[in-house]
Amino acid sequence: MIYTIYTQGLCGYCDAAKKLMKENSIPFVEVSLDHDYDARKMLKEMNCKTVPQIFDGELHIGGYTDLREYLIKPHDHKYRNPNQTSVFD
Repeated sequence: MIYTIYTQGLCGYCDAAKKLMKENSIPFVEVSLDHDYDARKMLKEMNCKTVPQIFDGELHIGGYTDLREYLIKPHDHKYRNPNQTSVFD
C-alpha cells in the first residue's frame, strides 16, 4: 500500500510527516495543495481543514499526530485491525 501526504508550503507538520516516513523507509507520494486544485477540493469536501492530511491507500489516517500514532501503535489506531502488532504486518 502506498501512502499519500497532502501538503502545503511553509507547513512544519507537513515536513515532520515526510521526515517520519523517510526515517522509517516508508514510501509515499506527496501532493501539494498549492498546485493541485482537485486535491484541495477533495479534502474540503471531506471537511479536512488542516494539513498535512495522510492516507494509507484509501484509508484516511488524519494529520501528523495521527500518523505517529498509526505507525507507532497500529493496534491502538481507530482504523487498525486489533490483531496487528505493527504497521509492517
